[in-house]
Amino acid sequence: SAGEMCDEGASNVSTGYVADGEGLCTSICKPVRYCGDKTVTDGEGCDDGVNSGAPGSCELDCSAWIELPSCGDGKLDDGEECDAGDQNGTAASNCDTTCRVRCGNGVRDAGEECDDGVNDGSYGTCSPDCELADYCGDGEKNGTEQCDAGADNKVDPYGQGLCDVTCRDAPYCGDGRISEEFGEECDGQTGCSDVCRWSVVR
Repeated sequence: SAGEMCDEGASNVSTGYVADGEGLCTSICKPVRYCGDKTVTDGEGCDDGVNSGAPGSCELDCSAWIELPSCGDGKLDDGEECDAGDQNGTAASNCDTTCRVRCGNGVRDAGEECDDGVNDGSYGTCSPDCELADYCGDGEKNGTEQCDAGADNKVDPYGQGLCDVTCRDAPYCGDGRISEEFGEECDGQTGCSDVCRWSVVR
């Protein structure tokens, strides 16, 4: 309900990328990016999720794409997902320069809002048409969000009607929770003032 995608407790790691980090979870409770997750991140040159080292795939260490000699001849050859000839990689074609379908190749190509290689449209990810799926910060209350003010989401806000950067309602005087970090001494108890301080020194 807090928007976590994973949580391994004390085993959560601080970094967002580990080359062989399949199955690991970060300290912000999101999966670790790794070589093989079909998303080109953190200095990778290629990550097709196969990474076989063969032509038409990526190097084993995700450092580069291994060219297909036939890519660009306009014919669909073995190992190619598509081939639009000299249109490969242009806005007019859905085929990239490596003869893979652009949307879903794990690289944000021209005209795409996103491309995480999975593109399943789940919250906080990318949709099948390479447009952003619902996420915290898009200005619309979605999923388990309590609020979403878009660009007006704030870090550590305090006050009724405000929203934080994780799309949770900000604490405020009158919410029934004592927020000591914002100077509240009480909230809703008998003898508590309308500014959440004791009317009588206790």
